[in-house]
Amino acid sequence: MVLVGVGASYAAEGALPGETLYPVKVEINERVRTWTAFSQEAQAEWSVVRTTRRLEEVERLATAGDLNDALGEEIATRLDKNTEEASKAIVSLKKDSKTVAADTSSRLESSLRVHERMLVQVAEERADLSSQIHVILETVRTKAESVSEIRQEIEK
Repeated sequence: MVLVGVGASYAAEGALPGETLYPVKVEINERVRTWTAFSQEAQAEWSVVRTTRRLEEVERLATAGDLNDALGEEIATRLDKNTEEASKAIVSLKKDSKTVAADTSSRLESSLRVHERMLVQVAEERADLSSQIHVILETVRTKAESVSEIRQEIEK
């Protein structure tokens, strides 16, 4: 049973929203990784990685033409949640290490901006998915601005 569980967990890492193993990826694998991030720095870094994973998922779905309204809303909600958790972790980290907090917020902001440009490009190429992508783009833009403000505050 352990081998089956480990195998399913491993297979779930490549799952996208809407696929059978996706709940295993986000509800089991990612929660375990969250629990194993003991330091504030590790928690902040994991939050950045999780946010980037959501952005990569939407890009893969959109590029393949598999993005629909329900998946777009689910991803936007998860992206919002993951980015909020990252922002909170960065603010908490700021109390102990401003340099690490600034670096982590800079990486998060950079990831959001890079994926924003990629999503714009995909929206231009896939006009049929433009409305779904724009919902996510609004979330990405809002969160990038918020993270930028946090970074600027830390840098002061």
